[in-house]
Amino acid sequence: MALSDLSSRQAVLEAARESDQLGRDAFLSKYGFGPARRYLLRVDGREYDSKAIVATLNQKAGSEQRASDSAY
Repeated sequence: MALSDLSSRQAVLEAARESDQLGRDAFLSKYGFGPARRYLLRVDGREYDSKAIVATLNQKAGSEQRASDSAY
């Protein structure tokens, strides 16, 4: 999946909410990332680790794809 495939604003907001709910350290640990060194994602004035957010979107998109593939 390319970064350009991740275009759902709602999915980004849901990933940001997950980060808020888990807390930054637990969120990063869950997806196997350290803190962002250079690029942060800003949502409603809060900053998020961009690579970890993209990883959640990628993982969820892959899960949804596998679910739709198994439906056939």
